Amino acid sequence: MAILLFFCSGIIFVGCLPELPSLSFLLALLSGAFFCTFFLHKKFPFVLCLLFLLLGFCYGTWAGSRLLENQILPDLVERDLVIEGRVTGLPQENNRRQLFSFAVKQAYSAYDHSASFEHFPDKLNISSYSDLRVKTGEEWRLTVKLKRPRGFVNPGGFDYQASLLRRGVGATGYIRQDENLLLKPQPKFSIDVLRFELQQWLINKSQSTEKGILVALLVGDTSLVDRERWGEMIKTGTNHLIAISGLHLGFFAIVGFFIGNLIGRCVQIFWHKYPSVVSGYIFSVLFTFFYSLIAGFNIPTIRTLIMLVVVQLMLLWRRSFRARDSLLIALVLVLLYDPLAAYDIGFWLSFCAVGMLIFCFSGRIQITRRLGLMNSTRNYLIVFVKSQWVMFIGLLIPLAILIHTSSLLAPPANFVAIPLVTFFVVPCLIISALCHFSFPGLEDFFLHCAEWGMHLVHKWLNYLLIAGTGKLNPLINFNPCAIGVAVLSVFLILLPRGIGNKYIGAAGLILSLLVPLKSLPELQMLVFDVGQGTAVLVRTPNHQLLYDTGPLYTENFDAGSGIIVPYLQSQGIESLDVLVVSHNDQDHIGGLDGVLAATQVKKLWLGEPEKLQRNELGPGAENCHIQKPWQWDQINFQFVSWPIQPNAKANNHSCVLMVEFNGHRILLAGDIEKEVERNLVAQESLAPVDILLAPHHGSHTSSTAEFVARVRPQTVVYSAGFHNQHGHPHADIKARYDSVGAMPLNTALSGALEFTWQDDSLKIIQYRQSARRYWFDVNE
Repeated sequence: MAILLFFCSGIIFVGCLPELPSLSFLLALLSGAFFCTFFLHKKFPFVLCLLFLLLGFCYGTWAGSRLLENQILPDLVERDLVIEGRVTGLPQENNRRQLFSFAVKQAYSAYDHSASFEHFPDKLNISSYSDLRVKTGEEWRLTVKLKRPRGFVNPGGFDYQASLLRRGVGATGYIRQDENLLLKPQPKFSIDVLRFELQQWLINKSQSTEKGILVALLVGDTSLVDRERWGEMIKTGTNHLIAISGLHLGFFAIVGFFIGNLIGRCVQIFWHKYPSVVSGYIFSVLFTFFYSLIAGFNIPTIRTLIMLVVVQLMLLWRRSFRARDSLLIALVLVLLYDPLAAYDIGFWLSFCAVGMLIFCFSGRIQITRRLGLMNSTRNYLIVFVKSQWVMFIGLLIPLAILIHTSSLLAPPANFVAIPLVTFFVVPCLIISALCHFSFPGLEDFFLHCAEWGMHLVHKWLNYLLIAGTGKLNPLINFNPCAIGVAVLSVFLILLPRGIGNKYIGAAGLILSLLVPLKSLPELQMLVFDVGQGTAVLVRTPNHQLLYDTGPLYTENFDAGSGIIVPYLQSQGIESLDVLVVSHNDQDHIGGLDGVLAATQVKKLWLGEPEKLQRNELGPGAENCHIQKPWQWDQINFQFVSWPIQPNAKANNHSCVLMVEFNGHRILLAGDIEKEVERNLVAQESLAPVDILLAPHHGSHTSSTAEFVARVRPQTVVYSAGFHNQHGHPHADIKARYDSVGAMPLNTALSGALEFTWQDDSLKIIQYRQSARRYWFDVNE
């Protein structure tokens, strides 16, 4: 089975490539590999593994090419198009829009309906900002404006573009306010329609605060789970229960088996030779498959379904099998279905978790001296407690590498939450949904039971969080050199007694955690890629300052929690010495709540403190304009001041920060406009700078000729959105900076920008180039 691991490795490796090799080159390489394997595999068996590695690489490349071919052509971008097709999946609502997936049947120009486009994406993500609302299964003719899939590129950040690519989305866009026509109403039945009806039934029926989690458990839609509940379950290590996972499918597999076995016994009354277990296996697969359809086929669901089908087939054929073989077959089939599945954190956690359980329970002898109900219950309880211990220790390294945190509350939290959700909440929820279609009088009772069960889970988790006083979610960051020691230590801990030395393993694990992380350079500045907004992190060896927190995108997603905090955690940063919010515009302050909720902030300085007080989330807000200069690790910081008019625009209240190091200067100018720039130019203290964060993202209302001539930056950074509606940076402003020899860098094109000073030399990293993947746009 080792050859299958090499095959999977080849598929996964393709996802790390900056460009895809040509298919003709791969064909030639594969032909040569087959030729060599034919003559050498008997003498060198390892050659066969290399062949399967290459086969996986070829499959991953072919699949990647197909995904790229499905993207919209550049000459169709930002044009008015008419599309006809069907609404698929579950539409998502937030405070700004409705977002839905659209399967395209036909597409043509809004100004020429005579000919449809031959090469057009099969699937789109469409937003409706108007009153128009669609339902799953409806067929529409829509006038839209589209663009190619694109996401932010930040260190430690989520790759939204890869997520769209994995789902086959070839373009994103929005509905124009032109003629849009409903072609066909919602059909009476389809899986998507059933999921939609169940979602809407539960949204309208339930009045519980746990409604979002119940919707997630029923149909796999997590968009309605509010931030507070997400945070609660992440801090207690129970967030795996929100999505429909292997635990829930395993329960339905057992239920299906017993129902099928009962039907099989009834059949035996008329056909004595019929084996009742056959019906049990069939019904077990049918139950899990149907629940997987309702769940929307996420990675844990697919993995569990494949493993159950493999096991059932082996039992039907009366073949012996090893649990690890079924896991490996599931791994291969998941990657064949989704070649970029490795970009899903759930992929690694799911397979690692099952692998750990197989390693610790499969093939080990369990001695039971006495039988009986009490002893059987005790044995099951011991196995359940041990499984929680195995999951906690076994996933410590994957969690540290992937999300840099692990909850010490996870074992006691899961001890109650897993059985309560799996064996009570989910069954009651499913029964309530079935009663909705058959016995409406009973649906309320079972729905209330499910709500009550989730309420108990919430109370238990909340109690643990209060008892733990929020200190039991430590950040875990391993030095890269210590990861090998940590993995070996966990392996020793999980080995059976008599084989592994658990004390040596525990000592090695503690030692790997104590190895210090790499030392910081003298000065480091990271300009995050947050779209149309600003977020800059300045670090010295012993201090860190965050300047602005980026925008608020939707009611459940902001730059603070979605971009800044993951990076801070990846660097082991639990607190910020200073957080500066230049002014009160949403593209600068939108992520503040997300940062304050997850990070300790010692000082919070605002450009407009009178408009915002956040004492309940962090320190009292102070005015940045009255702060005195200070020094960290030989780095000087100073807010540039000027006479601020009380009735001035919010932009002209921006905190302007000057950072100076060994004669090098950085100026973070916020959104100041011409009036403020004239005041600053009149001050003799304003001097040429090495790096300038362009005022107001490069707007034509800022960067006057006098200001540009005075600061004369060597590098100008535009923190702007890709093809943003404001046209930032303005062409005249770019020309103005070009005239003084400034090197332009734009986060829209470069991704996050990292500036590092060490030994008086400057190193610049553009993450869209340094962390390039083959799906990033080549010509922008």
